[in-house]
Amino acid sequence: MSLRLRIILVYVLLMAASFSCVIWLILNDVRPRYLEAVEESTVDIAELLAASLAGQITDGVLRVDGLNAMMSALEKRSFTARIYNLVKRDVSLRVYVTDDRGILLYDSSGKDSPGADYSRWRDVNLTLRGRYGARSTKTVPDDQASRVLYVAAPIVKDGNIVGVVSVGKPTNSVSFLINIARRRFLFSLGLVGVTAVALAVILSVWITRPVRRLTDYAHAVRQGGTTRPPALGSSEIGMLGAALDEMRTKLEGKAYIEDYVRALTHEMKSPLTGIKGAGEILRDHLSGPLAAKFLDNIDSEVQRLQSLVERMLQLSRLENIK
Repeated sequence: MSLRLRIILVYVLLMAASFSCVIWLILNDVRPRYLEAVEESTVDIAELLAASLAGQITDGVLRVDGLNAMMSALEKRSFTARIYNLVKRDVSLRVYVTDDRGILLYDSSGKDSPGADYSRWRDVNLTLRGRYGARSTKTVPDDQASRVLYVAAPIVKDGNIVGVVSVGKPTNSVSFLINIARRRFLFSLGLVGVTAVALAVILSVWITRPVRRLTDYAHAVRQGGTTRPPALGSSEIGMLGAALDEMRTKLEGKAYIEDYVRALTHEMKSPLTGIKGAGEILRDHLSGPLAAKFLDNIDSEVQRLQSLVERMLQLSRLENIK
């Protein structure tokens, strides 16, 4: 695997590892944040209705006629509201009211008749006990899109809880917005991924280009070229290039000396051979102890020089072993 490919893979893996946790958190945190916004606004509506109903209590009786008339008029309203990519044309609220025992007094949806026992519903039960009451219920089992969020508020008169009003808001519109947000996030994530890969390629080219130029220079030197090292700046790779060039210069000087020694030894062999042959000829034609002594000295020194030449040649051959 090339250095460039390794750099790209390592960079991409590091980016994936860095963003995987963030991606998981964002994708799983989008829905709760949208639901929190819906619940917060639903609390306002429930408290507003509770305050309005508290003002309609007469003779200790909680009256819901005004709420019924208001919800009926609200259903007949016609409007178009464009909220970013969501077009809203009706009010998707369910409102029901119970007395201080949790017995249903009014239900805008008409699903249950007055007199039904709602005291065990979490939103009503907690509110009657003086706590914040809310619940999330699916109208169709195993269908998250059918989930409805209910927020209840106490109807208080003279410091006593005399009833509960609960406002239900379907979360299907929120699911639509969540899907849009997730698609946009994934699209943005794709752009970030493409940008990251492009940056990885640029980074790998930036790092490996000096190495490739240095490799080409080494190949040229091996083939006997006399090119100068590439300009690599003052970085570590530039220092490596300068060291290689210095080594090349020293190796070229060493090779020159080795060639010179080899040539010199070959040149010395010829006159030594001639001297040795001349001594042999003189030995055949001269006599006497003095002549024999000088001829023996000549033969001895020639042998020493020949031995020295052979050792120099042997050393030269060892130096040239690759």
